[in-house]
Amino acid sequence: MKKSSIRFLITLLVTGSISASAQTGFTDGGGDHLWSNPANWSAGLPDAADAVTQTASGGALLNLDSDAGTVASFNNGNNSTSTFNIVSGGSLTTGGRFDIANSDGVGVGILNVDGGSLSVGGDFQLGRFGTRSGIVTLNTGSITASGQTQIGGWNTGTGDLTINGGTYTANERVRVGVTGAGALTMNAGTLDLTGQWGPGTLEVGNGAGDGLFVLNGGTVSVDLFSMDDTAAGSARAEINGGLLQIRNKWSDDAFTVANDDAEFFIGNGVVERDGDSISLFTSAVDAGNITWDSSSTTMLTENWDVSYTNGTGSILFVDYNDATAGSTTMWAAIPEPATLGLVAAMGGIMLMVRRAFML
Repeated sequence: MKKSSIRFLITLLVTGSISASAQTGFTDGGGDHLWSNPANWSAGLPDAADAVTQTASGGALLNLDSDAGTVASFNNGNNSTSTFNIVSGGSLTTGGRFDIANSDGVGVGILNVDGGSLSVGGDFQLGRFGTRSGIVTLNTGSITASGQTQIGGWNTGTGDLTINGGTYTANERVRVGVTGAGALTMNAGTLDLTGQWGPGTLEVGNGAGDGLFVLNGGTVSVDLFSMDDTAAGSARAEINGGLLQIRNKWSDDAFTVANDDAEFFIGNGVVERDGDSISLFTSAVDAGNITWDSSSTTMLTENWDVSYTNGTGSILFVDYNDATAGSTTMWAAIPEPATLGLVAAMGGIMLMVRRAFML
């Protein structure tokens, strides 16, 4: 055997043994559920060389209220049900991946961030393998993912991410529904996918699993928005409130709603895309992929470019440059009588209404 091959095998064996010895688990041996208690760990407090696991057989509840520094990776709920809470004063960084509900079998992995901070150096995956369910709730504080965020697993595992406040920063794409189903619900706060390493794409239902994106409040900023580009799983987006900003103004792929089982619903929320995207939005309306029903009476501008009626009493408006300078804005509203009179006069169909026709 060549010396280079022998050296490779020795290196492989050594690194393998290091990897195995670096595994450390949360046992809750001290009984207080705290990360900071060395008695709660199988090999003392974890450090940057440790791959950390939390399972119900050891500690079903783990609380972090101090700076835990950096660990190599974290796996919560491995073939079991367990909860990890990062509260005010708590912070954790992983050099690599962070899994909520990993491995075969049933059970639920839960992560709650309420005033603390989590920085993930690799991929952040919810319900990665098996039939597991990964549930993450960000109430206040922050989550930053350097790798992709995957909500829904490679098998039938499911994922659910709810943002009630705070800031979630994704430096790569966010996938909602992969092989397993996924749901992303935004109630308040900020979700920023505009990232620093390549396009920040929000993908909804682009795999075999169903994808659901619900925006009730707060601001979501993306480079690209894509729904159901494989026709395998169903995809639905609900813009019930808040603001969806699409920053990429060069590519026609910046807003993609494909296939018959993809639906983009606009309630009381607002959609913006940098640049003139009137034809991109109206093409999706004409294809039947964009629907709307709003109770809002707020008109973002009286100088809209295109409008649609659908018999619900609310009207879908598309405007470039007036509602938001340099951007195309889409929203639905029940406008004041003067505007309704103009719609009625135009026959209640798609309207190409320019400034010269405004009252």
